[in-house]
Order: sequence, then C-alpha cells, then structure tokens
Amino acid sequence: MSPKPKKDEDGRRFRLDWLGYLGFVGLLGFFWETLRPFRILTLLCLFFLFPYRKNLRFFFQIVCYALGQMVAVCRVRGRLPRPGRYSQKASLTLPFAGFWVVESGGVERKDSHSWNVFNQRYAYDFLVKDEEGKTHRHEGRVLEDYYSFGQAILSPADGLVMQTRDGIRDNPRLGSIDVQARTFQGNFIVIRHAQGEYIYLAHLKEGSLVVKPGDLVKRGQTIGRCGNSGHSTEPHLHFQVQDRGSFNSAIGLPVEFSAFVLQKGGQAHEVTSGYLTKGQVIKNKKT
Repeated sequence: MSPKPKKDEDGRRFRLDWLGYLGFVGLLGFFWETLRPFRILTLLCLFFLFPYRKNLRFFFQIVCYALGQMVAVCRVRGRLPRPGRYSQKASLTLPFAGFWVVESGGVERKDSHSWNVFNQRYAYDFLVKDEEGKTHRHEGRVLEDYYSFGQAILSPADGLVMQTRDGIRDNPRLGSIDVQARTFQGNFIVIRHAQGEYIYLAHLKEGSLVVKPGDLVKRGQTIGRCGNSGHSTEPHLHFQVQDRGSFNSAIGLPVEFSAFVLQKGGQAHEVTSGYLTKGQVIKNKKT
C-alpha cells in the first residue's frame, strides 16, 4: 500500500503535484543573469505530472511534452510571439469546406485553447454544429452520429508534408479521452508551409490520411478526414501553427486566415484576412 498523503495545517491533503509551481521560480533565471543558478528549479515542473504516474504510457508522453515545452520557452528566452507583432509568412485558408464552429481558440487569453501551454497558446479546435447548436444527430452515441466525423480536411496552403501518424483508433468512448492511445494527438499531419511555419492537424480519422512525408501538397487538397483519435472526447479537428516541426518542442504562432466567410447575426460577411475567435461560425470563401 502507498503511504497516506500528508495533510497541511488546514487539514487538506498535501499533493506532490503542487511542488510543480516552484518550477516557475526557475524561469526567472532565463530573464536575469544574476538568477541563472535558479534555472535548475524548472525541473520541479515535472511534479505536475505526478497524478499521471499510474498510466506509464500517458506519463511518459506527458514527461516528454513537459520537457520539450521547457526547452522551447528557454529557446526563445520567454519572448513568445504575439498577435500584431508576429510577421506571418504563409497565407492560410481554412482547412475544411462548409461552415464549422471555432469551439475553442483565439489570440487572446480569454479565448485561448491553452494559454499556458506554449505550443497550443494559439491553437484551435474546430467542429460542425447544426442550427440547434448540437454537434451530432440522434443520441450521439456512435462516432457516425457526429457531423464532423469523416469530413474532409484540406491543406490550408501549398507546402511539404514533414510528418504523419496513422493507425491510432478513433476513440469509441465518447465524452472521455482514450488514455491508452499511443499518442495523445492521435493521427496527425505536419506540413511546412514556409520557413519557421508548420501546420499541425491532429485527431484525424484512422486510415484516412492520403499523404505521406515528402509529399508536396496544394492549397485546398484533401489530406485526411476529421476523426476522434488520441485524447479527444468527440470528433473535431485540432489545428495549430508552430515554429518547428516537433510538437513537443515547438512554440505556437498567432496567424490570420485569408478569404473566409463569417456567419454572424444570420448574415454572411466576407473577410479578406483576420484572426479567428472562439464561437465564430466560419467557412472558406470558395466552398
């Protein structure tokens, strides 16, 4: 049996993952040279992973991810890209046809997919909803009930496929994540569209990828289909732009999308270029 956790003065159980907050002290060493010795304290952030210790596969993935993100923020010396200040290179269009909803994501903290996760700070989750705001037909008990499931995913610009992953099942347990998945991103595609700009598309449907590393893709080309693989509670597309090909060690980039239609107040408005915001209903101008 494991020893019982200690209790603090208020009678609450002491949790080892709380020690992770001390790791943020170490970040000060990357901003002020006099505090350089404190950098070693960033390793305490690993205590945030303590609750996942019982699932070794998941635990290992999260450890690698946490270490990668520490390396990433140190690489840029804490100077994370900001909207309006980042000079975008590639012109991007939406990676789907028809109207989809920005379920989460934006360039401001209040809308962010994961503000304190540096590669996902400007990430988006996209899915399809009906006029009643539901993401599925019937009871939503099977994957095929979901409007997003199996929808074509398009390349948002011309580019070179750098990495792909397929063969991970679509999580049948809707409403909960598949902690046994070999990668929490599920099936994914990484495309380099410009120097220092990589598109990462995740949770794709098993067996749906039609590209491989080394392939050149064109804007609007179908590259796979929306799925529910990895740590996904229902079918949706996870989309992010990052400065490196590696998911773990990348920094997220705030990008604008070109030529899309925004549905607002029952009206369709054409947008030449702009950032996306949580809750928007959008589609490609040409579809």
